[in-house]
Amino acid sequence: MRWLAVPTAIVNTACMVLAGIARDYPTFLYGWAGAVFAIWGGIYMKEEARAMGQTPMGYRSLAMRLRYEIQEEHLAPGTRLPTTAQYARRFATTRTTVARALRILAEEGIVEVVRGRGIYVTGPRTDRPRDRIEQILLDIIATHPAGTPLPETYWVALNVQASEMTVRRVEQRLADRGLIRRTRTGRYETL
Repeated sequence: MRWLAVPTAIVNTACMVLAGIARDYPTFLYGWAGAVFAIWGGIYMKEEARAMGQTPMGYRSLAMRLRYEIQEEHLAPGTRLPTTAQYARRFATTRTTVARALRILAEEGIVEVVRGRGIYVTGPRTDRPRDRIEQILLDIIATHPAGTPLPETYWVALNVQASEMTVRRVEQRLADRGLIRRTRTGRYETL
């Protein structure tokens, strides 16, 4: 019903203006009161819906909420989750928004969406390329003396079957943690 507030406010404001021009003061006051109550009702209903958690969520917020619920409830891998329609009703949003949120969680390896079967909790994903890259680089750091140059980015990317950008991000993360350093030539070496 909140959607009625704007047209009602417009109609009452128009009546108020016309009554003011015609110097019909009782109608002017009715128009003014109607416009004020329509605007107040729209604001009040919006705040009440927000307080009750009925405002639609964005897919990123929904993904964060679902991730938190799965982790907080310590759901075991293989646990079946509600359908997209059930989530859409629960969070007062669309099924498309729920599907986008679940796609984010699927990319993170938290859930698996099996078409026609349902949504299931999975274990944490350990076969991500960045995890394999980090493990390779940590092995080199642990087994080689300080000052040993790390392998070229393209070599690591080729062996792990990942992009060079992913390798660069992992190298930067290790440099931020103080495990490797960048030389003047732009390569990384062990500390």
